[in-house]
Amino acid sequence: MRYKNWVEKEKDILYCPGIPGAGKTILTATIIEDLTLRYQNNQNIGIAYIYCNFRRNDEQRAEDLLATLLKQLCQHRPSLLDSVRLLQADTLKANRTKPTSNEVAETLHEVASMYSRVFIIIDALDECQVKDGCRITFLNELLTRTNLFAASRPNPDIELNFKGWDWCRISASEDDIRAYINGNMWQMLGFVQTRSDLKDAIEKDITAAAQGMSDPIIHSKNPDY
Repeated sequence: MRYKNWVEKEKDILYCPGIPGAGKTILTATIIEDLTLRYQNNQNIGIAYIYCNFRRNDEQRAEDLLATLLKQLCQHRPSLLDSVRLLQADTLKANRTKPTSNEVAETLHEVASMYSRVFIIIDALDECQVKDGCRITFLNELLTRTNLFAASRPNPDIELNFKGWDWCRISASEDDIRAYINGNMWQMLGFVQTRSDLKDAIEKDITAAAQGMSDPIIHSKNPDY
């Protein structure tokens, strides 16, 4: 129901925090697929997305992320490429190799305004670099301007940006949680790894705690659409 409301309401925001292994990336991919199919014959609806990755921080400055969204929005409507060409010309005129984040943001807003609605989907927002205020700058250019969906590990700094907007906590199933714990058990102290009773107790306690961390509003294997 919350997803449906987000789709139907203009310039709405849906923030979905969830622990590792809860299924955030699967949910994000499902939403992208649903929106793409839903609006495949409507050129007035823009859809763009980003999968953040901490291993690619050098490619995830604010201007890079905004440029990625800009490129996707223009790909669906070639007539919008004039805005990008103008941005490139202004950059060359200023003897620079790349436009600033403000310049990219202005062009993105211009292109977005040519759509009746724009959906932006971001996965792993917590992996977006924070250096030089990158994440804040990136979010500030999107909040209140588009229909924004963001998935992230729980993060107090990120959550401040979504205060007052709709949240859906993503809960993993018991099997998902156990699989994640078992996959990371090798990081435990050596004596724990040799004690099956301790491993079972740890698995049981963490599973119970994880399931109690959030309400099962969206389940990783059964999204609430």
